[in-house]
Amino acid sequence: MPTRFTLYAFGSNGTGQLGIGSTQDKIHPPYRVPDPPPRPYEGIKSIRGGSGHTLILTDSGTVWGSGRHVDGRLGCYAVRRNGNTTHSDSSTTLVLFEKIYEGISFIAVTESTSGYILNPNTKYNETNNALLYTEGMGSHGEHGRGKFISNSCYGKEATPYPKVDQFRPTPVVRMSFPGAVVDFAAGLWHFIAVLDNGEVWGWGKNRHHQLGQFESTDERTVDVWIPMKLPGISFSVRRAVCGKDFTYLVGDPDKGEHMVLGDDPNGVDSDKPTDVKGWKDIGASWGTIFVLFNDGALRGWGKSNQWVPVPENLPPIDKIAVGSEHILALTSNGNRLISWGWGFHGNCGDLRKFPIEPPHGFISNTWIEITEIPGHRDDIRMIAAGHSTSFVLTAEYESEVVGELDSQSDIDAEENVADAIGPRHGQVSPMAGKGDSETLKETEQR
Repeated sequence: MPTRFTLYAFGSNGTGQLGIGSTQDKIHPPYRVPDPPPRPYEGIKSIRGGSGHTLILTDSGTVWGSGRHVDGRLGCYAVRRNGNTTHSDSSTTLVLFEKIYEGISFIAVTESTSGYILNPNTKYNETNNALLYTEGMGSHGEHGRGKFISNSCYGKEATPYPKVDQFRPTPVVRMSFPGAVVDFAAGLWHFIAVLDNGEVWGWGKNRHHQLGQFESTDERTVDVWIPMKLPGISFSVRRAVCGKDFTYLVGDPDKGEHMVLGDDPNGVDSDKPTDVKGWKDIGASWGTIFVLFNDGALRGWGKSNQWVPVPENLPPIDKIAVGSEHILALTSNGNRLISWGWGFHGNCGDLRKFPIEPPHGFISNTWIEITEIPGHRDDIRMIAAGHSTSFVLTAEYESEVVGELDSQSDIDAEENVADAIGPRHGQVSPMAGKGDSETLKETEQR
């Protein structure tokens, strides 16, 4: 039977990064994303959130974006509306998801830069090597285009007014990787690409050695301005995730090899286990590393002064999604969706469920169950987390009567959250100009 997908979003939305048609901040309970991505019968491969913007990559390779766009981080494209051509630089905020590109293999985002990988022999890359495209604002080499290029969308290398409905990244970075990319990740100011031959390439900020230890006389000890193969990695890497100022790499699950690149202020390196044999998935917040194992156990280490990385008596876990300072998890038994960490913006669910609301929004050594996603037949296919944002992709099966869906749950959900959303095109919230890091810093100082 055909499967219909539905996307729900909750959390920080001050610049429209949830794509729900509003800039009302602190969205909870979960709200059904209108006019999705995903299209009703198309799944989602990944969701990545930066500081005020979100990218969605569908199974077909289409990229959708929403949120803050003042610096071109959501694409250089043109579309025709009502007989008029509209260019992407005409709007500073997208409150609904807009189609940006096609033919993309991987996406990743830093605080204000978006990166795209076009793997070999795909729609817009007929070569044998992976290509890179970047856009937005970056001051540490995040664009991978060399020194002093901080805004590639409208810079001297960009095409300022692309063809209508082109949906093709142009221009790509003037380099290519020696093979295909199998994983793509980003920290607050750096990017990491894992190749099919086990090599790791990176670029961007390196002041904390999150891209490895280059020679002390090399300027790459501060910033890496073009993609380069990272030194000092002794095993074939399978996956990578990034914290604010570190990179975590893992190899073959049967061997359990892993390593951390970067400084060690919170024990992300010194507290790591000897190996991670049997790992199933990995994730990283700004200061903490998480490893999910095949038996459902979750291990976490690193920063723990505000919330405990892994609560006591946690049930076996099937899926995890780690944001900047919070985590979503789907339990193995019963498909319960739970969350903990910093939930100030509603990204962990409704904190009013606690008898006493957690101080400053920190859910520590316990968790909250998110039960507001409607539909007893819904099957949670995917969870994702960004900068104080959370996303849940559900699937429901059509009945044998073609076109018949049990949609009452969606109607009920929209009625329940209408008051929380406010106007469809509301005013930008007071938090809209602040990055997630600034908001957290203010909270820590209270």
